[in-house]
Amino acid sequence: SFAGTPADGIYRSLKSLENWVRISENFELDDLHIYSLAVNGNYVFAGTKTNGIFRSEDNGNNWSKSNIIDQGVHSMIAKDNFIFAGLNRNKGVNRSSDNGLSFIPFGTGLENRVVRSLASNEKFLFAGTGNNGVYYSSDTGKIWVKAYMGNTSPPVISFAIYKNYVYAGTEGNGIYISSDSGITWKKTTFDQTRTTHTLAAKNCYVFAGTYTKGICVLDIFGESLGQDYYNDPQNSTVWTLWFKDNYI
Repeated sequence: SFAGTPADGIYRSLKSLENWVRISENFELDDLHIYSLAVNGNYVFAGTKTNGIFRSEDNGNNWSKSNIIDQGVHSMIAKDNFIFAGLNRNKGVNRSSDNGLSFIPFGTGLENRVVRSLASNEKFLFAGTGNNGVYYSSDTGKIWVKAYMGNTSPPVISFAIYKNYVYAGTEGNGIYISSDSGITWKKTTFDQTRTTHTLAAKNCYVFAGTYTKGICVLDIFGESLGQDYYNDPQNSTVWTLWFKDNYI
């Protein structure tokens, strides 16, 4: 397992989630503000705040730069032997077919968009934009189509997938849900002005990591269960959630 931090590089846990070791002392990894991570076999990819994408061929021991430089990389995902990167500065999605050695701008329909989040299910690849809602692609990123989200196009900064449901967390606009694998969306009643940085779904539950209000547990329809939030006296902001076996 790998964890990226806002200012201290990357940590790795090889056997358990109790012991983490910093692995970003490599000179080439000169931007320690890690915005995104992706893994494909022994290859690890790190998207940074301002200095593009770095890759490791040996499970994170050594790093080298890709051809994406001087860019903020908000999101990355490995799918169908491709690596996709969502870029800042209205650069859309870039794709690599050589395990991150080189990335190229790819696909039509997302030009001049900031891409804040990426996800995929069996049918589609999803891109959450910074200013125009959700886009989806059925052909591994060649053509992108704007999903219907009603009369608004919120900034989408997180996704989760559960069976035919897709969940989108927004910046300041709560959570949206799609029951048709991501083509059409509706807004849930969950705290409609809340920023949701991260989402994770498993066993009929959806977990939302929020800005200053910790973690909320939702049902598969996106509705809050019991109290809105776990008891969090520290008013934590939760940036990332993921599952490892039975742990979250």
